[in-house]
Amino acid sequence: MTQAASRPSPSVARTLAYTLLWILIPITISLGIVQEMCARMGAVTGKGLADLIRERFGVRWTAVVMLALLIANAVSPYREVCRYSAATELFGYPVSFGSTCRGDDWWLVVKGSI
Repeated sequence: MTQAASRPSPSVARTLAYTLLWILIPITISLGIVQEMCARMGAVTGKGLADLIRERFGVRWTAVVMLALLIANAVSPYREVCRYSAATELFGYPVSFGSTCRGDDWWLVVKGSI
């Protein structure tokens, strides 16, 4: 009951999703800029991002940044399940159908192809 009450209806989710669609353009541009900066710094110095952060800011900030990177990578599969579930809900399928589809993909990745 609380889960159904806390989740917005599909029409509200569609409206909110489309109103925030514009943010993809600046995010894509900023991600491209950051990717190019990291590639150029690596090509010029021959060092990785962690080495450069450690030289400039010290070990403590390097540990904080690498911990944030570890958490972001650990949370990524859960975000993918949420995306599949939200996408299937937009097309009128139950949320569990999207989670099942993602689970099948995950099983193939972990166990290998047949």
